[in-house]
Amino acid sequence: MTKRLSECPITESSLPFDQLLLRLAKEGKNAAGIAVLSASETPPRGCAGWIDWHSQGALSKSLQAGIFEGKQGECGLFIWQHRHHCLPILLVGIGLKRAPQALEPPLEKNLGSLGSRHWVVSRSEFSAEARHGMARALPAEGALWTSA
Repeated sequence: MTKRLSECPITESSLPFDQLLLRLAKEGKNAAGIAVLSASETPPRGCAGWIDWHSQGALSKSLQAGIFEGKQGECGLFIWQHRHHCLPILLVGIGLKRAPQALEPPLEKNLGSLGSRHWVVSRSEFSAEARHGMARALPAEGALWTSA
C-alpha cells in the first residue's frame, strides 16, 4: 500500500547525506540511502562518490566489473558497512544525465518493495518532483528525509 503525499511528509535536514544517514542509524531507525550514479562519471560523484571513498573504492570496482553501469533506470542495492552499521544504499542509474528529473518506474517499484525504512536522499541529486514521487511510493510506515 502506498501513501498519498499528504500522508508522507518529507523531512528536511541541514545535515549532509552521510551524517544524516548515520544519525538515523544510531537512533535505531531502519535507515537507508538513495544515491545516483551516472554512466558518464568515473569515479562516482556526489553521495555515491562519498560512499565509494569511504568503502575504499567498492562502487568504482563494481562499475569496472560491469556489475552496475549507471544506465538510466538501472537500480542496484549496495550495502555500505560503516563501523557498527550496515546501511543499504539504493543506487539509481541516471544514464548520461546530471540528475533525475522524475521518478523512474524501477525506482518506484523498488521503494515499494524494500520495506518500511527511513530513506535519505540529497536535495542536490533529486528534483523536488522526484522526491515527491519517492514519498508517494513508500510503504505505509516509510519516511523520506532530504539532506543538504
